[in-house]
Amino acid sequence: KVTFAELNEELVEAYIQTGEPMDKAGGYGIQGFAASMIRMVEGCYYNVVGLPVQQTSALAYKALLPYLDNLDPESGERN
Repeated sequence: KVTFAELNEELVEAYIQTGEPMDKAGGYGIQGFAASMIRMVEGCYYNVVGLPVQQTSALAYKALLPYLDNLDPESGERN
């Protein structure tokens, strides 16, 4: 959940003029100019950006673990 500060029309118009919100699904980029307008983020910052990095890494590790356990560290081949 993203909570914005109170925004006046002048600030919103200035943000629109930067062009930044034009290619954003939610109309803002938390990693850009809009960061200065955000009061609070509840939850994972990377979910807001677009990729839950920690969860994705954990899933990838879990999926690869059976293969990694059977690899010979020198040759890289499966045992």
